[in-house]
Amino acid sequence: MKADNEAKQAVWKEAEKLWLSRQNSRNTAQSYHSSLNGLLGFCGKAVWEISRKDIAAWLADLHQAGRSDATIASRISGIKSFYNFVIREYVTLDMDGEEYRLREDNPAASFKLPKVERYGKAMCWDEEQAGAFLRAIDTNNLPGKRNKALFTGYLLTGLRNSELRQLQYEDLEVLPGGIVIMRYQGKGKPNQTKEIYPPVYEAIMAFADAEQKYTGYVFHRYTNMGESIDLPISDQTVRDSLKYYARKAGLRTRGLKVHSLRHTAAYLRAQAGDDEDTIRRFLKQSNVETTRLYLQKLMPNPDKTWMTVSEMLGLSAESR
Repeated sequence: MKADNEAKQAVWKEAEKLWLSRQNSRNTAQSYHSSLNGLLGFCGKAVWEISRKDIAAWLADLHQAGRSDATIASRISGIKSFYNFVIREYVTLDMDGEEYRLREDNPAASFKLPKVERYGKAMCWDEEQAGAFLRAIDTNNLPGKRNKALFTGYLLTGLRNSELRQLQYEDLEVLPGGIVIMRYQGKGKPNQTKEIYPPVYEAIMAFADAEQKYTGYVFHRYTNMGESIDLPISDQTVRDSLKYYARKAGLRTRGLKVHSLRHTAAYLRAQAGDDEDTIRRFLKQSNVETTRLYLQKLMPNPDKTWMTVSEMLGLSAESR
């Protein structure tokens, strides 16, 4: 019986591994992996034993814990995706060499995703705030030089967290005319390129020259003793650094995320005069409607009628 369970566990693990490898982005794979592990950890059951009742109890626990609708929607999506993969795409062989599927039903099929307002919590900085943030970064040490290059990159390129954070020197290329590009794996779009603007490239090279390192990860880690580790700076370190410099600059940190820098890049582009389609191409979004919604959340139309009503009521300019 134990041997049978171990064999079954191995087959399901192989299915999980293949399922995760099929996801369009590393972030999606990590989120889905976390969803499945969370469900199994809560239920204390094997993955093939999960029932609709188990999932309902897990989701109720997430609600009770105060998880947001967006988080719960992501969790449901991950579980649905896994069992759909097992049902529709994954086939294995029995002892007689006959094909069979691991499961015929999806225990998450009947659960509906909570409605989530897209970009409902999006926030960004204006040019004064973004400038104050960059000025708050002390570049008198190597981590500071690294962070200045990294955050300048986020604000000027609009790249997502992992897209820039995992940049390697070998991904950089100087084209004829002095234009610098980087090659990276985008969200669901492999083999992407992005222009690295002079202020970003200069900051990167100032960091490289300071530590005399021109290979491997650009934004790498350091030990507590200040020794270089050729691994990309961790997501947690980026988040902590972001909030540290924001507080130092006197900026609000509630709701601030690394993705807020991508929002800021889009906002500043709009303020500089770019139209929606230009910003869409800058962000590498496939649909201009997505970009329009994105910008509307960042740039709500101010109510100007109150000025006329104030004048009708005889309110003075000082009272405004």
